[in-house]
Amino acid sequence: VGHRFAYVASKGGNQFVIVDVAISGPYQQVEPSSLKFSPDGQHVGFAAQVKGQQKWVMVVDGKEGPPQTNVSVLHLTNGGHFAYIACTGGLYENCVVHDGKTGPTMAMIQGLTMSDDGEHVACIPVKENKSPVKWVTVIDGQIGPEFVQVTPVLFSPDGKHTAYTGSDMTARPVMYAIVD
Repeated sequence: VGHRFAYVASKGGNQFVIVDVAISGPYQQVEPSSLKFSPDGQHVGFAAQVKGQQKWVMVVDGKEGPPQTNVSVLHLTNGGHFAYIACTGGLYENCVVHDGKTGPTMAMIQGLTMSDDGEHVACIPVKENKSPVKWVTVIDGQIGPEFVQVTPVLFSPDGKHTAYTGSDMTARPVMYAIVD
């Protein structure tokens, strides 16, 4: 991004991330596809496995988050806001970490989105894991209605409005468009 660069390097069985001239690590492993800059190029983050452990951390601007079973789907915005999904235990023990604050445990989170200003976060966790699986939207901690199918939440450019679609897949399938 612009004049900045970042890459993963290996030495002596360790992996490191080099951002410009700063070195982060050593790590057991770095997920190269997780390495990303914020749109303005001022912030950088990546997922790395803690040396000698089966735990992963999300590293944002050189600061490691708490060790988790797994971390994924990093979003970075201008201004340093960030959000990612952390697996705190098994498949049904996940949370969203927003600006370093860990949210409540939810099951199988997908569709993580963040407003352009980084102030608002939304995701789609499983509400009920039986056939048919029920999903809900969670926008800034507020749980929405249940659906069998739901699309990721879209934020308006100013972050004040949201939109998504969901279907209940009843005998006569109905598609709902939810706009606040």
